[in-house]
Amino acid sequence: MRDLGSLKKRFAGIGTATIIPFTKDDKVNTEEYGRFIDWIIEGAKGRVSIINPFNVELNYLSDAERRQVLKTLVKHAGGKTNTCTIITGAGRSMSTANSIENGLEAKDIGIDVVKLTPPTVWGIDLTPDHLYHYFEEIINAVGLPAIIYNNIRRMGTGLTPELVVKLADNVENFVILEDPDIYRTRECIARAKDKLLFFGYPPDWVPFMAIGCDGFYSHYFWAPEQMFEIYDACVANDFHKATAAFYKYYDSLKLVRLGLDPEPTVIKFCLNTMKRFDLGETRGPYIYPPEPQNQKLYIGTLKRYGLLK
Repeated sequence: MRDLGSLKKRFAGIGTATIIPFTKDDKVNTEEYGRFIDWIIEGAKGRVSIINPFNVELNYLSDAERRQVLKTLVKHAGGKTNTCTIITGAGRSMSTANSIENGLEAKDIGIDVVKLTPPTVWGIDLTPDHLYHYFEEIINAVGLPAIIYNNIRRMGTGLTPELVVKLADNVENFVILEDPDIYRTRECIARAKDKLLFFGYPPDWVPFMAIGCDGFYSHYFWAPEQMFEIYDACVANDFHKATAAFYKYYDSLKLVRLGLDPEPTVIKFCLNTMKRFDLGETRGPYIYPPEPQNQKLYIGTLKRYGLLK
């Protein structure tokens, strides 16, 4: 039986998906990645409870590069917060066997928590029973606390509230559900609030926290103070203050949701332009830098919020 009190004490907070820096010759820049991780943890002052490499960039790494990134993450964040990584896919086939292998490798490196998604779009004909056994087998074999990232829009298939409850009842290490759909999350909380923790999805943190989530995911590194202001108000149950802060910073928070460029392109461009870090470029199929008209919009927004002189 899960001890929800202990789980909340360990995991409630902000989950952070870190961008992966590359050198000019397209190698993983572990030195800059370590510096980036240190900066996030120091600035968060205990608010960041889970930290993992950005899933969408991890998919474009070789096996050796993935191990390099995870070792750097553990070196800089281990013992300070919960280190995490996606294990379904991660640049490889999303088969059950590969996902277990990824998870055991991450565990051996020292990762604390694993994240799983449903099998991608080619799995849309899978039945609920197939999905149940997929998650059950992987989570039980790896033996680490697990987050299920139930992004049905991107993956083409996923968990219904009924299946979430069934997994929560039978798979002890399934401890967190992250779902971008607030309506589905609301239904899952209503049915399983005494079984699991729940994380909201960016940037709609306020409504997710208001319906009972224990934390949320974020990657708004160009303005972490804005995110912390919203989070602190939510934790204090001051949702009037949290909502006011959200709309105060709205144009900044929605930069990666404009649909003009992929998220890694926007994040790297903003942080590189602010000269906080040298994150390099994105790796194909992403394109870097953004189109000139998009750059102008991003720079204008950063300046309007005092983030760029």
